[in-house]
Amino acid sequence: MGMKDQKESVRRVLREAFSDWRANPDNHPLKHDECLDMRTKLLSVRIEDVDYVLSQVLEDLLDTHTGNVGHTEYVESVVDFLDVPTSAHDLGFWKERLDQEHFEHVLNIDEELRSEKYTALEHITPPQASALCEWLRYARTWADLEGDVDQVDSAYAYWAKRTQIDRISDVLAEEVIGLLEKLNGGNRYWDSLYWEFQEDATQMFVQVLLTDRQNNPENIKAATCILRSVLSPLLPSNGGMASWCAVIVYEGSHVGGAIGGFKGDWKSLGMEC
Repeated sequence: MGMKDQKESVRRVLREAFSDWRANPDNHPLKHDECLDMRTKLLSVRIEDVDYVLSQVLEDLLDTHTGNVGHTEYVESVVDFLDVPTSAHDLGFWKERLDQEHFEHVLNIDEELRSEKYTALEHITPPQASALCEWLRYARTWADLEGDVDQVDSAYAYWAKRTQIDRISDVLAEEVIGLLEKLNGGNRYWDSLYWEFQEDATQMFVQVLLTDRQNNPENIKAATCILRSVLSPLLPSNGGMASWCAVIVYEGSHVGGAIGGFKGDWKSLGMEC
C-alpha cells in the first residue's frame, strides 16, 4: 500500500470509528487553525467532547503534519496525549539532579497527568482504539516524529491492548447459568430462564419469566439481587459497553432486571433497569 493509500485508509477508519459526533448538527467540522490550536490543549477538552475534537485533530494531521523534524507544530503533544502510561518527564534525569522531596513532587505531577489522560480516554471503545492504532502506525513514518518514536511505540502498545475485547466462553456461560439454576432451586424465584450471547459473544443476555405468584415486589427484588450477584462478579468488563444484561418478565412486560459489566464497573453490581 502506498503512502497516499495508507493515509486515506487511516482517514476512513477514523471517520468510521468516531462517527457519532457527526450525527449532531450542532457539531461543526473544525477548521485547520482550530485543530492546530487544540494539539496542545487536548487534556483540557471536556470528556463528552473528546471524540469530537480528537478525531478531527488526528484527521487534520494526516494532511497538515510538517514532515520536518525541526518544525513539528506540536504533533508530539498529540502523541503524548495518546501515550497514556508514559511519564511526561525523564525521571532518571531528574532523580540524579533533585533531592528526594522535589523528585517526589515530579512523580506526583506525572501520576496526576497519567490519571487525567486515563480519565479523558477511558470511554474509548475497542473499534476506536483500533483506529488510534492505525493512526499511530502511519504517524510513526513522519519525519516530524523522528525524535518521538519511542513514545509513538508506547502509545501504540497501550491502544493495541485496548482493542481486545473479552469474549465470554461457553464454559463460563455454562457456569453462570448453572449457578443461577442452583440458586433458583425448585423455581422459587422464577419459572423459566432463557439466555443467549450478543455482540459477538462479548455480552450475555439473560431473561427470566415469572408466574402470577412470583410477580410481586419482594420476589422481583430478590430475583434481581440473585441475577446481579452472579453475573457481575463472574463476567468480564467490556469497555464502554455492558457485558451482561438481565431482565425479569411477566406476561410479556419488563418488570425488573439489571445491566452491568462496563469497564471500571467490576466492583459494583451494575445498575437496575
